[in-house]
Amino acid sequence: GGVQPGDTICLDFIVDDFFAVNEMNFSLNWDPNVLDFVSIENMDLRGLDAGDFFTDNTGTGFLVFTWDQLEAVLLPDGTRIFSLCFRAIGPVGTSTPVSFVNDPQRIFVSTTSNGNAGLNTSDGTVTILPPESLNLNVSNATVSPDQPFCIDVTAENFNEIVELKYSMGWETKLLEFDRVDNFGIPGLDA
Repeated sequence: GGVQPGDTICLDFIVDDFFAVNEMNFSLNWDPNVLDFVSIENMDLRGLDAGDFFTDNTGTGFLVFTWDQLEAVLLPDGTRIFSLCFRAIGPVGTSTPVSFVNDPQRIFVSTTSNGNAGLNTSDGTVTILPPESLNLNVSNATVSPDQPFCIDVTAENFNEIVELKYSMGWETKLLEFDRVDNFGIPGLDA
C-alpha cells in the first residue's frame, strides 16, 4: 500500500484455508526507518488479545505473534484476523516490505489433525508517497461593464510550502487590473 509522510496505514492480516487451527506463531519484520509501529486493531480471531502480540522490539522493526486455543478454529477464506497500524516516517519514495520471518519466533501453525500445518505467507509492501499536490483555484465572476469586482484565489493542500511563484493572465481588452488585497497567508504581500 501507499501512504503519505506522517499518515497512518493499517495492514490487514487475512487468512485462507484456516481449518481446525489451534495454534499460530510467527514474527514480522519491517524497516523501522520507514514505518513506526502504532497499534494493533481489529482483533477478529477467537481468543486473540493484546497479550498475543509482543511489541517490545517494534522500534527495531520486529513484532512477535503467538496465539493458541484449546478448541480449534475454522474461518471462511478472506477473514481478517487483525490489523497492524504504522505511521509513515520515511522519506518520499522509500518503501519497506512487511515480512513474515522465522526470527525471533519461528513460523508455526498447528491444526488438530496435522501438527505443524505450515504457513503460506504473502508479504506486504508499504511505499511512502509524495503529499497531495498544491491546488490553486480562481473563482468565477459575472459582472456588469465598468463595475469593479474581485475574484478569490484559494489553495488546497497548502502544507509545508516555503516558496511559491506563479503568474496569472487575463484578456486585457476585457479586464483592467486594479489591485491585490485580502491576503490570507502570514507574510504574503504584493
